[in-house]
Amino acid sequence: MTIAKRLVHFRKSLGKNQIPFAEELGVSQSAYKNYEREATDLPISLAVKLCRDYDLSAEWLLLGRSGMTSKLSDDIIERAVTVTREFITENGFDIPPEKEAKIVRYLIRKMSETGEISQDEYEEIIRLAI
Repeated sequence: MTIAKRLVHFRKSLGKNQIPFAEELGVSQSAYKNYEREATDLPISLAVKLCRDYDLSAEWLLLGRSGMTSKLSDDIIERAVTVTREFITENGFDIPPEKEAKIVRYLIRKMSETGEISQDEYEEIIRLAI
């Protein structure tokens, strides 16, 4: 995924359209549209503003590594732990804590990159890991 595609993904994850988001960032709508279309490179000053003002991970924005935000929300962590524990308990699995921790870590990474995932996706990920 390119910087431009990650920029689109981030904007959409905020539930914003291009014009209001461009205004929030202090750039024209046409300039912002060009960043998302890869017609113009994203200026480093705007990348810094995005990371600072929206807690966006610079490593994710620029390189596509790590989670989208630099801090994990408590909700993401709680959801990953709860879903994993419930699935293991309900299905009577006996797995070592280290393996459970790896599943939780993977779910947290996936949710921080893509946002909320469905119950079916959780279960499929956990089933494959076990």
